[in-house]
Amino acid sequence: MPGCQRSCTVTLRDGAAVRLRPITPADKPLLVDVFERLCKRSRYRRFFMSLREVSPAMLAFFTEVDHSDREAILAIDLTSGRALGVARYVRLSEAPETAEAAVAVVDDWHGRGVAHALLAKLSSRARHEGILRFVALVEAENRDALALVEGVGDCDLQPAGPNLELVINLKPVEDRDSKRPF
Repeated sequence: MPGCQRSCTVTLRDGAAVRLRPITPADKPLLVDVFERLCKRSRYRRFFMSLREVSPAMLAFFTEVDHSDREAILAIDLTSGRALGVARYVRLSEAPETAEAAVAVVDDWHGRGVAHALLAKLSSRARHEGILRFVALVEAENRDALALVEGVGDCDLQPAGPNLELVINLKPVEDRDSKRPF
């Protein structure tokens, strides 16, 4: 898809400049670096299990996407060139207007707006691909995740054991964004 290879630069709340761009198979080392910079708690919140490393199969799944049914956006620190986080969606085959979404940001960049920028760009990409809603599982106590989805769209919370399933109806893409998915 032509629009998927472009990137954009965003300025975070603290003035830091971050590049957002679609992930590629060549980004496997960047993704490993992101994973290694997540504390155990952040890893658990992202994967809902304790992981010590990312397997080659997981790396392939996370980086070899079609940018339509499966999308992933990287945030890159323009100063260091290191990846800061990733947001991704996977379209549900049984409900093609719905996709499961997830965001992970390295711990030392929490609270700076990286996750918000990633989710905003991911939402725009999803709407461009005909996805109308995201679903995500989060720990009920994860207030940061709940705050993150504010502004992305209307959110419905459903209890799922000790977790919450979020159903986020995405805001429509503005006319200026609909022609330029990236």
